Amino acid sequence: MKFQICFNEPTYYNDKLLIKLGAYYIPTGSDKYPPFEVLEIEVEDFDKLKDMLDIIDGELMTYSSAEISFDPPTIFISK
Repeated sequence: MKFQICFNEPTYYNDKLLIKLGAYYIPTGSDKYPPFEVLEIEVEDFDKLKDMLDIIDGELMTYSSAEISFDPPTIFISK
């Protein structure tokens, strides 16, 4: 399953967290209006999704709020 990753603050990006999660940037094809690229991550199954949420909580040193949507597949992280 591919998920897009979004943060509650548009200017916040935690590179260390994104590397641990294995997230990567995908161009949107838009050269006129942002976003020009989005963050995506591939998750094999629900166990890997749980592990990913544990990584998010450990990296942010707190219980963050991570909302998971399946339509469209998005993980929204608020710190």
